[in-house]
Amino acid sequence: MQERELYVSVDGSPNVILSYGDTVTIPLTPGHHRLRVHNTMSRRRAEFDVGPGEHVRFSAANVRGKNFGILATFLGIGPMHTVLEREA
Repeated sequence: MQERELYVSVDGSPNVILSYGDTVTIPLTPGHHRLRVHNTMSRRRAEFDVGPGEHVRFSAANVRGKNFGILATFLGIGPMHTVLEREA
């Protein structure tokens, strides 16, 4: 879904706002961290550890929910949610 931005925050830092196709690199110190991603309606969180010299990658997206097309046709909006996955 390309209609809503994603708001990304690590360890409570100010949000980085991403539009469809955008990427962001956030330098982190080794240790435990908390990632929060939301689109103002759906939220996802992940906790992860970073080792010295390690690079950690996540992908996040807005995806259509069940019956999106039907509801969008009649109401002008349909259900969507945020997915967050750690990449290998």
